[in-house]
Amino acid sequence: MQAHIEGNTDRMASLYEEATHRLHLAESLLVCLMEAREECEAQLARLDKEDPVKSVTGKSSLDEKICATTRMVDSLRRVVKELASKLNHTAGALVTA
Repeated sequence: MQAHIEGNTDRMASLYEEATHRLHLAESLLVCLMEAREECEAQLARLDKEDPVKSVTGKSSLDEKICATTRMVDSLRRVVKELASKLNHTAGALVTA
């Protein structure tokens, strides 16, 4: 029984590390997208031009990517939180076994 729990703990720890790594990458991407949007908006303002996509759809293509990336970050945060909870629960079972 303890070997099974230890195997699950190792697997959970690996999944947690991978999810945490992906979360950090997604958060970095989100920051880059926001910075790029600010830079694009500043360039357009300096040139006294409008974003053609935003003028038609109401959102720039970067706005859309930021929304999608924000949803991905939120999902990854939920996964990391759930894995941390399961890992703590599994580790607790290992201590009591």
